[in-house]
Amino acid sequence: MCYGELRCRWMRMNAHPYEYVYLTVGEAPAFLVGWLHLCQKLAAVSAVARATSSNFDAILNYRIFNMTREHIGTIALSSCASYPDLVAPFLLLMACTLISVGYRPPRLARSVSNSLIVLLLLFTTVVGLFHLNFSYWGDKDHFFQNGAAGVSLL
Repeated sequence: MCYGELRCRWMRMNAHPYEYVYLTVGEAPAFLVGWLHLCQKLAAVSAVARATSSNFDAILNYRIFNMTREHIGTIALSSCASYPDLVAPFLLLMACTLISVGYRPPRLARSVSNSLIVLLLLFTTVVGLFHLNFSYWGDKDHFFQNGAAGVSLL
């Protein structure tokens, strides 16, 4: 069953997927859905904080990167960033503090933010379509040449 059908059956505003699964399937699957939802939110917020920190560092002409590299050092793991990020945890703590005290952005700010996100996605799609090379799609030497291992993260 999809969440739309469940929402029609149990009319609650802002219901969490945990509640839908709890009401239909039971407590154990709902527990997993709740934790997976939390992990998904944490990963998304961490990615946004890291991207914001990188952009902020680029605006400052990589002063944070250079200071961190000189005083703390670098990380030699291929799965991690090359240096510890000092701004992203600060951004995460600031966001958590605002959320914990009950701050909700005004409707206009949310509407502007969502509009900017949609415009950015459209812009990225259009620019990507202009740079598409259709010869890669028909040639087996270029398209998916390394198989699933070439696109997986492992």
